[in-house]
Amino acid sequence: MSAFASAFNPYILTILIVLPIAGALVIAFLPKASRRLIYGFSIAVFTLTFICSLHLPFRYDIGAGGMQFALSVNWISTFGISYAVAADGVAVLLIVLTTFVFLAGAIATGSVESLQKEYAVALCILEAAVIGVFSASDMLLFYVFWEAMLIPAALLIAVWGGAERIRAAYTFFFFTFAGSIFMLIAMIVLANQHVLAGGTVSFAIADAPQTILALRSSLAPQAFFTFQLLLFLGFMAAFAVKTALFPLHIWAPDTYSQAPTFVTVVLAAVLLKMGGYGIWRFILPLFPDAVIAARPYVMMLGVIGIVYAAVIAITEKNIKRVIAYASVSHIGLAVAAMFSLTVTGITGGILQLVVHGIAIGMIFLLAGMLFRRSMRFSVDEHGGLAKAMPLFSIFFVVSALAVIGLPMTGNFIAEILSLMGIMQYRVWMGVIAVLGPVLSAVYALTLVRKTVFGPLSRQSDASLGDIKAREAAPLAVMLILVIIIGVYPKPVLSLIEPGVKAMLASHYPTVMK
Repeated sequence: MSAFASAFNPYILTILIVLPIAGALVIAFLPKASRRLIYGFSIAVFTLTFICSLHLPFRYDIGAGGMQFALSVNWISTFGISYAVAADGVAVLLIVLTTFVFLAGAIATGSVESLQKEYAVALCILEAAVIGVFSASDMLLFYVFWEAMLIPAALLIAVWGGAERIRAAYTFFFFTFAGSIFMLIAMIVLANQHVLAGGTVSFAIADAPQTILALRSSLAPQAFFTFQLLLFLGFMAAFAVKTALFPLHIWAPDTYSQAPTFVTVVLAAVLLKMGGYGIWRFILPLFPDAVIAARPYVMMLGVIGIVYAAVIAITEKNIKRVIAYASVSHIGLAVAAMFSLTVTGITGGILQLVVHGIAIGMIFLLAGMLFRRSMRFSVDEHGGLAKAMPLFSIFFVVSALAVIGLPMTGNFIAEILSLMGIMQYRVWMGVIAVLGPVLSAVYALTLVRKTVFGPLSRQSDASLGDIKAREAAPLAVMLILVIIIGVYPKPVLSLIEPGVKAMLASHYPTVMK
C-alpha cells in the first residue's frame, strides 16, 4: 500500500488539477434542465478532489522538507517552458484549504433549484486554476494558472452578482490583470537572464536562484541591486493587488459585497491567499537584497492596512462589507509578519493565511445564508436573530470570535506569532499592529450585538427560518478545524516552520532570528 502511494506521488498534483476540469467538461454536456443531476455531479467532483488532496499532507515527508510530488514534462522546450508541478509544506496546506473551501461552499450555498450549469462549470474551472497556482514550479505555468483563475471569477461576479456586479467585476479584473502584467514582464526578464548563468532561457522556478547569483557576479553592486529591485517590484505589484495590501485594497470590498456568496467565500478564503503564497514562493527566496531594502515600507503598508481597514469595518453598515474590511485587515497582518524576516513572523503570517481562510469563509457563508432568507445585508435591518435563528446565531457568534482571535482558535495562534515577529523587527510597529485585534473585537462584537442579541428589527426577522442540516454541516467542520488548530497547532506548524527556517538560513543568514 505504501509503495503504491509513493508511486502515486508524482501524479497527484496533476490529478487535482485535471479532476475539476474533467468535471467541468462533463457538466457542460449535461442537459441544462437537469438541475438535480448537475448539483449532484458538482458535489461529487468537489468531494473527490478534496479526498484526493488529503494524499498531500499524509504523504508529505516533513523530515525531507522542500518541494515534493514533483512532475516535469517539456512543454515548449525552445523557450524553456515546462509543465512542472511540485509542492512544499505551505503549498500542501493551501491546496487542501482550496479543495475544502470549494466543497464546503458548494454544500452550504448550493441547491438543486439554484445551481445552474454555467455556474457549476465556472466554479470547477476556477478550482482547477487555483490548485494550479499553488502547484506550478514553472514561472510561465504559474502565470497561466494565475490568469486562468481571473476569467471564471470575473464571469461569476458579472453574471450572478449583486446590483452593481458589472462594475465590481470590471474593477476586480482590471486590478488583477494590471498587476499581473508587471509580474509577466519580470518573469520574462528573469527567464532570459538565465543565459548568463551558462544555460538557456528557462522559466523553471528552481533555476531562478542560480540566475540571481550569476547576475550578482556579472553586474556592479549598484546595478545588481537596481535590477533586483525592479524584478521585486514587478512580482510585488501582482501579489500586493491580490492580497489587497493597502492602498491597493480598494477592489476588495466592492467585489466581496457584489459577488454571490460562494464566490465571496472563494475570494476571501482562497484567492486572497494566492498573493501571500506568491510572496513566499517568489519574492522572499529570489530577491533578498530588495526585500531587506523594502521591508520597512511594505511592513508599514501592512500595519496601516491593519488599522485602517479595521476602523472602516467599524463604520460600515453592510454586513458583507464589514467582513470584507475585516479580511483586508487580517491579511495586512499576514503580509507585515512575512516581511519581518523572522521565523516566528513568517510562520505566523503563513498560518494566518490558512486559518483566516477557514474562519472568514465560515462567517461569509453565514452572511450569505442570512441574505437568502431576508434579502437584506444592512446591519441596522437585522435584530433578534438569537430567538428567530438559534442555530445560525450560535455559529455566527463563534465564527465572529474566531475571526477576532479568541484564545483556543487558530486565529489566536496566528495573530500571536505574527505580532511577535513584527515586534522582533520593530517594537513600535508591533504596538501599532496590536490595534488590529483590538479593533476587530469592536466591529465583530458590535455586529453580533446588533444582529443576534439586539431588538427585533423594523423589518422583523422573527419569521426567518433557521439554517438547515445541509448548511450547518460544513460550518460545523470549519468550526472544529479552527478549534483544533487553536488547541493543537503542531501538525500545521510542522508543515510550515522547517521550510521557513531553511529559506531564512539560505537567503537571509545575517537577519535570521
